Amino acid sequence: MKRHVITLLLSLFLFAPLIQAQAPPASIDGDWVGSISISSMKLRIVIRLTTTPTGLTGSLQSPDQSPQWIPADSVKLEGENLTVKISAIEAKYSGKLSADRKTMEGTFSQSGNAMPLALSHVTERAQVERKRPQTPKPPFPYKAEDVTYENKAGGDTLAATLTLPEGKGPFPAVLLICGSGPHDRDESLLGHKPFLVLADALTRRGIAVLRADKRGVGKSTGDYKTATTADFATDAE
Repeated sequence: MKRHVITLLLSLFLFAPLIQAQAPPASIDGDWVGSISISSMKLRIVIRLTTTPTGLTGSLQSPDQSPQWIPADSVKLEGENLTVKISAIEAKYSGKLSADRKTMEGTFSQSGNAMPLALSHVTERAQVERKRPQTPKPPFPYKAEDVTYENKAGGDTLAATLTLPEGKGPFPAVLLICGSGPHDRDESLLGHKPFLVLADALTRRGIAVLRADKRGVGKSTGDYKTATTADFATDAE
């Protein structure tokens, strides 16, 4: 009996380091960044994953096209295989995590077109942002104020930034109107912010500038997908 007890204790002692070494899998929460190639252009894709009490949730951003986050309909992790579905843009990502859970190899498909997409887990948002030396940086020699105003005809509220020169007015004023696409107030595209650059240049020259997020984009309310050109005209008006 004593021999069996000694053998059991010895077995537990020998295997204890192996049991302790089995740490829980690394968290996959946070931003996963990669690029897809379309013709001669590369577009970055960011998938943000968050663990909630009811399971994984996710959202997708293409920062070179828009700052808008698009929520995922479903996020499934089965073993090391991840599937993210975003029906709003008819997109799906299927990938497999590496052993250290720092990268994953997979495929991004949209509207029937499949493209390889390798993702890397980043810990800071700064790793996603691209440096653009022409983008104005504070402090600014003028006032910048976040404002909102209602479009009663369209039933939405526009969120905007108003920049005002120093000194007493009245000032000449400019309204910057975004072109096609779900743009924010800076008309962010491919990592550039042309409306921020324009607003800064004009306001430094004594001109007040108002620039707004399009309806359904950024902090503006409304539905961008169902809006017509006439709707956007009432927003501008």
